[in-house]
Formats: sequence, structure tokens, C-alpha cells
Amino acid sequence: MKTVLKYVLATAVVLLFVVCGISAYFINYALGNGDRCRDHEAEWDSVAVRYPQLMRKWLVNSECDSIRVYIMSAKRPTARTAVLAHGYKDNGLGMMHICRMYLDSLDYNVVLYDQYAHGASSGDMIQMGWKDCKNLIMCARMAEEMFGDTIVLHGISMGGATVMMAGGDEELPHSVRAIVDDCGYTSVWDEYVGEMKKQFSLPPFPILHFTNLVNKLCFGWSFTEASSLDAVSRTKVPMLFIHGDNDTYVPTDMVYRLYDAHKGRKSLWLSPGSMHARSYDDHPADYTHKVREFLELE
Repeated sequence: MKTVLKYVLATAVVLLFVVCGISAYFINYALGNGDRCRDHEAEWDSVAVRYPQLMRKWLVNSECDSIRVYIMSAKRPTARTAVLAHGYKDNGLGMMHICRMYLDSLDYNVVLYDQYAHGASSGDMIQMGWKDCKNLIMCARMAEEMFGDTIVLHGISMGGATVMMAGGDEELPHSVRAIVDDCGYTSVWDEYVGEMKKQFSLPPFPILHFTNLVNKLCFGWSFTEASSLDAVSRTKVPMLFIHGDNDTYVPTDMVYRLYDAHKGRKSLWLSPGSMHARSYDDHPADYTHKVREFLELE
């Protein structure tokens, strides 16, 4: 009996070490700030080639509380400002196409920034929008002080989750009049469950459950509490939901749950044939029209 017990305990210890190792791998795989997050100089060069007319107009390219912020004024003085949040393992300059839309087509000022552990901002581990929403709110307050009291938050993918989570935050400024979510996920947990199945053919139990626990103990937040769905159910800010109807990375079904959770004024546009984060690239005129139409009601 004692021999059997020793084998059981030894097996349990080995399994625990294996699960710990796999969990550490998944945390580093999902939240580590690799070179793709940090190759800022190359991104500047690329943006300079694609959008030379915008690169000459930056008012501010500065670091605020270890967050790199970029600010640009509209062609004519206006109190309207769009604060933009980029996606996973990208940086603020990856939102330049949306920046151009707001500047050239909608006559908004623009504030964009590098999310935590991305681009030129500080940080060791990606926060998946959960803690990033505090920096987004800081940028909204900065925009309010500089330009006036009409702010729209607009995010793509992880940035979409960021703006939704900010919408449910009690510190959200009253100057935020609208939120545009483009292909954001319902929660970090839901997104990781799907990715584990697609990329690794693994069920969530036990690896994701243990990884979630490790993340909570080490970094102070869990994949389940990082919920756009919960935040959307609390926000009173009007919201426009945009999603590609061929999105498999953040499955299109998620946007229906988010849309249903919002209790205020809202609108939903499914971009025909678009995969993840491709709605503007596929349909720039329709995308711009939908955003303009929604914001003109404010």
C-alpha cells in the first residue's frame, strides 16, 4: 500500500511540474512582449512610406507615465477627438489607416498610443486590454484637456476589447460620447479557449485553468475577469460594433453576444467577407460611412 501511495504521489508531483511548465510556456507565448511588439523603428519607416502626409503633422510624440502617446490635430479647430487603441502585438502606428479616416474624412483630432508592453511603451507582459483600459482613459482625459469634451474611443481586436472594458470602468470621463468596437473579443478566457482548440487541439482543462491561476498569482488579473461582455453590460455610452462576417480569430459569433449585452443606443455592422481586423481594408468607404453615420447622432 505504501509503495502504491509513493507512486501516486510521485506521479502527482511529476504531473504538477509538467502542468506548471506548460502553463509558463502558454503565459510567455500569449503575453510575452516579443520583437513584433517592439520593432518600432521599422514601423515608423513603413508608416512614413504609406502615409507621408500624416507623418508631417504630429503635434506630440512623447512619453507620458511610460506610455508612448501620439497626438494630431484636425484640419480645422474642433472639440471632437478620436482616441484609438491598437491590437495584439501591434503598436499605435498600426492604427494609421483609422487615424487617416478620422482626420481626413471625419474632421476629428486623433490621439493614439502604444498599449502596455507594445511599441515604445513600457511593460514586460501584455495585458490583453484589461489593465490597458486605464491608460486609454488617461489618454481620453488628455484629449479632453487639449481639445474639448467630445471624445470617441475606437479600438480594433485587442484594442476593441480595451475600449469596451474602458466603457464599463467607473472612471470613464463623461466626455466620452461614443465607443466603436472593431472585432473585439467577449473575454480573454473565451478567446484563449478558442485559440487552444484551434492552435493546439487542447481542451481548456486543466492547462488553461492552471495558467489562469498562475497569471492571477503572478500578475494580479485573471482571464475570466478580463471580460468585455461584463463591461459592455454596464456601459451607458452608445456603441457601434463592427465585425468581419468571416472572422475566425475572434469568431463572429462573439459580436452578437456583445451587441445583445449592451442596453443603450447601439448599432451593428457586419463587414461582408472580411476576416479578422480587415473590415476597413476591405470596405473603406462603407466603414467610414457607418462610423460617420453613428457619430453624427451624438
